[in-house]
Amino acid sequence: PPMTLIKDRHEENHSGTRCIIKYIDRGTFGEVYEAYYPRARRSEAVKVVRFVRRNGPLDDAERIERLRSQLDEAEIMLKLGLHPNIVAIRGICLQRNMQDLSSEAVDGNLSVFMDFIEGGMPLSRCIEKLAMKIETKMNLALGMAQGLAHIRLCFPNYKFTHWDFKPDNVLVECS
Repeated sequence: PPMTLIKDRHEENHSGTRCIIKYIDRGTFGEVYEAYYPRARRSEAVKVVRFVRRNGPLDDAERIERLRSQLDEAEIMLKLGLHPNIVAIRGICLQRNMQDLSSEAVDGNLSVFMDFIEGGMPLSRCIEKLAMKIETKMNLALGMAQGLAHIRLCFPNYKFTHWDFKPDNVLVECS
């Protein structure tokens, strides 16, 4: 993984742009970082979607499909509004490869800006780390069901509830 501390949170940032604080984790499509957003005076999680595979570049069709699915998901999540069991998306940004701005191919990265959950850990790691009581498991299941129900209620005509619902994508406070 990249170095842990990328930029000191207390450095002056007069432009209002986000400062990357630290690397958090890597997923199927990219990396997640903690960033500080001075205008809003809050930390955010930044998911940087890469248009490459771990073993090499994607072809044009794969890049377009990855971009389309990620933009669709981000757009829908932006429309959901706030819910206590769903991490809110605050914005998205497509960064083109500055080396070749004339190219029609999708190149560069997509960044998705979300609420940062202090102490949040994927459920899969929390399960491995702790022996949970049945009440804790039931409360987690209820919270996940409420979040999924909210998505379904907001988009009753969609044929999906969540594209990638799994323990790696469920954040919990694990203590």
